Amino acid sequence: MPARGVDIASRSFDKIIKDIRIGITEKELASRLSMYMVMEGAATKPYGNILISGPRTSLLHGIPSSRAIGYGDLVLMDYGCQYHGYLSDMTRTVVVGRATKKQREVYGLEQRMVEAVEAFLKDGVSAAEAYEESRRILEGTEYLPWHYTGIGHGVGMFVHETPFMSPVSKDIVRAGNVMTVEPGIYIPGWGGIRIEDQLLITETGNENLISATKELIEI
Repeated sequence: MPARGVDIASRSFDKIIKDIRIGITEKELASRLSMYMVMEGAATKPYGNILISGPRTSLLHGIPSSRAIGYGDLVLMDYGCQYHGYLSDMTRTVVVGRATKKQREVYGLEQRMVEAVEAFLKDGVSAAEAYEESRRILEGTEYLPWHYTGIGHGVGMFVHETPFMSPVSKDIVRAGNVMTVEPGIYIPGWGGIRIEDQLLITETGNENLISATKELIEI
């Protein structure tokens, strides 16, 4: 069942990126995204989906506003749906227009963090050590101070469940866990970039349930 909700969210992403344009507001895009999930089969919208743009993307839990999308903006979408009681949770960040050198640099680091954590996760590993896999990608860069410490969590009947991945976590990742991987870089006054996948942990590794691309999209 978790895979069905994730698939709905992935298909809705393919729809919403066609609606992103200069002048449309965060609120309108957020409403359309919710509509697409319901049209694709979601039972309900279980929690406040995040769709924010420009410098507001540095807000960890920003609420969609009346701000109009502008050229050069980052647009961050952190959202999910409910299907037969199980929840999905994913994040993608896109650029409206041509990405700047800094946007490309930060996006590339974000991709590497996600890849490092996903390569590490399997049955029996420490959630705190998974966090360290993310952190080490930013060591020696100017972006380390803007690395958020909560890089993932379990998802099931609730949006946030164990195991939690952070530097202080005591949790152990187990086969059968469904969990997110979502390190992020949030720079006040500039913006934030986050990619969030939802994985099924196995004995030897993991399976990414999200089909939406992690490559940089310029709209």
